[in-house]
Amino acid sequence: MTRVVVLSALMCALAGSAWAAPATGVFPLSAPNLPMRIASAPEELAKALGAELDAEVLKIPIEDAAITLECEAEAGSCLDKVAKNYKKKIIVFGSITMVDEDKLKVTLTRYDTMGPDRTQKAFTVEGTVEEMSERLVQLSRPLFGGGKVADDPVEPVGPIDPIGPGPEKPSSGSISNGTWAILGTGVLAAGIGVGFLVKAYDISDQVGRAPNSTLGELHELQALENRGQRDMVIGGVLTAVGGAAIVYGVYRAVTERHAPSSPEQTALRRWQPMPIRGGGALVFTMELP
Repeated sequence: MTRVVVLSALMCALAGSAWAAPATGVFPLSAPNLPMRIASAPEELAKALGAELDAEVLKIPIEDAAITLECEAEAGSCLDKVAKNYKKKIIVFGSITMVDEDKLKVTLTRYDTMGPDRTQKAFTVEGTVEEMSERLVQLSRPLFGGGKVADDPVEPVGPIDPIGPGPEKPSSGSISNGTWAILGTGVLAAGIGVGFLVKAYDISDQVGRAPNSTLGELHELQALENRGQRDMVIGGVLTAVGGAAIVYGVYRAVTERHAPSSPEQTALRRWQPMPIRGGGALVFTMELP
């Protein structure tokens, strides 16, 4: 009982520490070749967004974070990897381009690891860096679930609301080889499992009809029963594992078909041996879509 109490307390403490950090991270905006008088705009705009969202303002742009993790920042799998590395559920990043000397176009991307994953919009701000920061906070509130500003000139440039009018959606992605492999493995495992179950039921019928008058016949009957029980266990396990693989494979296929195609979607999926107590296991690891 004491161990249970101690374990529960430890789990609560760990959970509390995990939730202590902000769930959202804001990266400094990418903005090459800005004039000196507004050179601080990338950091100041990020700080303003961080304060509005109660988020942590991170130290380096998203592109540098992706390079550190050896992936491309445009790929969904890379953004998942970045979010995981910084322990964030939502990451915000973007870029700045100059419209004229006093006006900037700011493109923001909100990436949610829990989905819907990516939403992107562009905003035009002008004035001093402080004025730009205040205006960006006002205009970007709808992107983060806030109310819509009456004179909001937001220009949507990305996904991704499937309901109602909006920008043209990106082309559907293709089903990856990894997903086909999962589906094929699931069908194969389920088929073999069903075969073992059919064989076990057949052995059960044989047991019911088998003679059991002599000692030799009893030994043969016991061996037959053992084989039937073994086939029943193997069949049940294979059928359950195959069914789970099929369900997950279908989920992945549907998700990939509705996601923008990306050359790195399957880059981090692989089979990997893992030692466990009493033996080993073959583990499939991947970045969820």
